[in-house]
Amino acid sequence: MRVLLICYVYPPEVAPAGVMTRELAEDLAAAGHDVTVLTGWPNYPQGKLFPGWRRRFRSLQQEGGYRVLRVWHTLPRRSSFVSRVLWFAAFAMSSFLNILISRKFDVVYSHTTPLAGPVMTWLACRLKGMTFLYGIYDLYPEAAAEVGVVRRGLAYRFFRGLDTWVCRRAHSIPTLGPGIQEALVARGIPREKIPIIPFWIDAAKVRPLDRDNPWRREHGIALDKFIVLYAGTMGHVSGAAMMAEVAAKLRDVPNLLFLFVGEGVAKDQTLRRCEELGLTNTLFLPFQPQERLGEVLSSADIGVVTLRPGASRNSLPSKVLGYLAAGRAVVASVDDNSDTAECIRQGNCGRVAPAQDAEAMAETIQKMMAPGLATRYGLAAREYFLRHYSRQAAVGDFMKLMERL
Repeated sequence: MRVLLICYVYPPEVAPAGVMTRELAEDLAAAGHDVTVLTGWPNYPQGKLFPGWRRRFRSLQQEGGYRVLRVWHTLPRRSSFVSRVLWFAAFAMSSFLNILISRKFDVVYSHTTPLAGPVMTWLACRLKGMTFLYGIYDLYPEAAAEVGVVRRGLAYRFFRGLDTWVCRRAHSIPTLGPGIQEALVARGIPREKIPIIPFWIDAAKVRPLDRDNPWRREHGIALDKFIVLYAGTMGHVSGAAMMAEVAAKLRDVPNLLFLFVGEGVAKDQTLRRCEELGLTNTLFLPFQPQERLGEVLSSADIGVVTLRPGASRNSLPSKVLGYLAAGRAVVASVDDNSDTAECIRQGNCGRVAPAQDAEAMAETIQKMMAPGLATRYGLAAREYFLRHYSRQAAVGDFMKLMERL
């Protein structure tokens, strides 16, 4: 097969969607398929072009056994909604033009920018007679409405209708879990068009390591500290700022450290709130190199995830898979009926507190400090990860889907 994978992030950016796109390309190419990745210029999460890079309209390079096609787009400012919309539209239009002037592909798998991206990708596939797989990992415009970025008015109904229109025309809509699947079925999309293929992590690259590892020692984190880790993007839907209130409620608990590793629009808000509260039990670090991820995650005793009410129903954040892969217990502040809560319950790998309830989250974390409890949950986490979220299983499902279509 000639396969085109579209993703608006890609290494050297460390966003999980980009890392997984590279791994999917590697494995498809290793299986004998002709693969091209279409992506943008590295700028995530700051919205600034990485040092040493220069934007051009089109750049095609060989990478391993496949090609990487980088296309022009604007750069989004973290705090500007308008600039992000322009980024979405620019990447969508640039992708459309580059697909038209490229050779014909058998299958196009699109994990592109919201709303405009799927429309333009479908149109390009329609014009060239190519099979279109529309990957949905956040449901728009619902995700934007749930965090208050847009109101559920006329524009919301128009964009929801437009996205549904594209869904009906896609040959398949692979998605992360039952939450998004049910939401799409409620829109009238046939269930058989919506296979569940979850995010994955390479089990060989991220595995349980000793808490006392080189990364932890390099950052001067004492071994007697019980580490509560928030690792990953702190975006609009995360509600990560509530962790400052949680840390404040547990400020007198000895040897407890809240470690934040990542970036995102909510990071500055969280950091400012910690400073306002005068907290000394928090530490903020930027995203770490991908090759150190296993050490970062293994430095923790428990990993935490937070999502705003409503936003968590149809989402399983990739940070959860990281915690599971590293064999770490998970504590989640999410809706009880969410995919994340269901994952934790099925895997018996942690505990769930109500979304954005700082008091309940603090109580849950303190209970997790009981001797041996986090370790037991961590062992179950790794076992559950290997059964459901390994790279081999997920990529195999993608190959079967593409070959069948």
